[in-house]
This record gives sequence, structure tokens and C-alpha cells, in this order.
Amino acid sequence: MLIGKCSRTPSGEGHAVLVVKTTDGDLVLDNHYNKITPFNRTSLDWLKIQSGDNPRLWFDIT
Repeated sequence: MLIGKCSRTPSGEGHAVLVVKTTDGDLVLDNHYNKITPFNRTSLDWLKIQSGDNPRLWFDIT
């Protein structure tokens, strides 16, 4: 299952990435890097997450 997440780069630019939910944890697919990164090892500032049940629904991440 892929879930879109919005974030900001360290320079403050808006940026969207994809996250794959796996049994080993969430993995981030980011076109700024040429590798798959565990969610907890990214340097992104997470803002919102798309609902896995309703792609029109987004939740704030605090």
C-alpha cells in the first residue's frame, strides 16, 4: 500500500514523497535520494499524511 506524505526539505521547500507500509516499518521513496529510507531516518519535516482509506482525506502530523 502506498500513502502520500507531504513534507518540507531542510531548506524549507514543499516536497511530497511516497511511503510504503511494510511489516518492517514504513519506507520512504523520495526522488531527492537514490535509495529507499526508513521513515524514522529521513531529514524531512513532516506536515501531513494522506489517509490510507480515503485518498481525499489528509491528517496533520504534530
